[in-house]
Amino acid sequence: MTTPDGSTTPGNVGSPESPRAGGAPADLDRGETTDPRIADLARQLSEAIETAEASGRAGDRESAIEALKEPAREKALAERQAAGVASAANRAMNPFALGLPLLPVGVFLFFLFPPVGLMIFLIGLVSCLAGVVLAVAGSVKNRIADAAANADGVRSEAG
Repeated sequence: MTTPDGSTTPGNVGSPESPRAGGAPADLDRGETTDPRIADLARQLSEAIETAEASGRAGDRESAIEALKEPAREKALAERQAAGVASAANRAMNPFALGLPLLPVGVFLFFLFPPVGLMIFLIGLVSCLAGVVLAVAGSVKNRIADAAANADGVRSEAG
């Protein structure tokens, strides 16, 4: 039913101007306006799955769900690959790689000239520690980004 101001009332679900026209699944309308094309496609998909053999229905439902998830996964993968190019450049500059050869050089020079050997060893030690900290920080950052991408995927499935 349409009110004088042009809006619809809840009593007309299933009418042509309703977002759930044609008996689309009720869970499509969760307080948000649903595109009628999407509701119609969902109804057609539901009917197709229900008319399939009983033994294959579960697999058909899973295939439909995976087909809906795929574009989100591809987008997240593209974002990660774009970020991966930048992180690869950062990994090449990790100070851990500089610190590793400085440690044995510092130990060797410590026996020849202790002040210089000790300084080179300490520089190598600090460099290695900084490299470890950067690697751990990058790993935590990637885990947070992956968790956020997974949470977005869960939200898009529920929404």
